[in-house]
Amino acid sequence: MRKKTVLVSGLLPYDSGKTWFTMSLFKTLIATGARAVPYKPVAAHNIWYSIATVKHSARLKILVGNDAYAYFKETGESPALLNPVVLASAPLDPVNYGLDVEKYLEDSSLFLPQLVVARIAYHPSSQIEHFIIQENVEKTVPEAKRVVELLRKKLRPVKISLREISEMLQSSRIDQIVVSALSSLLEKYDVILLESFNDAVLPSMGLMENIDQIIVVAPGRAFLYDANTTKNILRYLTENLENPAYLVTSKLLPKFNPTNIANIPVMLKPGKHDKLRPIVDFILKE
Repeated sequence: MRKKTVLVSGLLPYDSGKTWFTMSLFKTLIATGARAVPYKPVAAHNIWYSIATVKHSARLKILVGNDAYAYFKETGESPALLNPVVLASAPLDPVNYGLDVEKYLEDSSLFLPQLVVARIAYHPSSQIEHFIIQENVEKTVPEAKRVVELLRKKLRPVKISLREISEMLQSSRIDQIVVSALSSLLEKYDVILLESFNDAVLPSMGLMENIDQIIVVAPGRAFLYDANTTKNILRYLTENLENPAYLVTSKLLPKFNPTNIANIPVMLKPGKHDKLRPIVDFILKE
């Protein structure tokens, strides 16, 4: 079959169900004999709410989040390849804000003020870089500092300023990194299920030329876009937006009718499911 990359984007900022859907679709695909793999170019997690990731990261000696670790366990593929860019945050300490609760709530609603550790993996060289944003570590709660210290000992990250990491994450360097990882996966697999970031249409602008089909998911529903419609969507992004990587799906969805709308079943855990077969058939028929 022709190799293809299927973009899975979420309609909601949080809890669209992208990872469970992607994992279940992956398992349903491989049950048909297809050589498929999930891929999450950019991922973020909060170590306070995902403390198990600290144990996994320390054991593997590479920063991993919940999703990348789950993909690694299912596929056996390197988490650095399945997720080349990962960002770990920690909660801010309200004591540092005194009585300015509004500022504490404002900063807590943003990601960059809470970013404490990051990891970038290069392919095909397999070089891995870890970074620590010490100025943000100083602003987190004492117990989170203790956890970050554990990660520092295991991962040996390089100190970097918040300004530097922010500029890096917005640079073309990230585009090159995630595209290179995708190219490495396409050498081994026929179907790449590329999971986006939160409700962004694309996790990286550099991936635009590599997308063959788009699936937008919300709880209970999947909006399917065939190859021709996907080309039109990507062309629209290129022609009308300065930075398509940051366009949210809720603004894009009304502009393009989906080729099909499929049901997503309720599941206790991700797994192969017969009700996902129509989506598998949609992917494989083109």
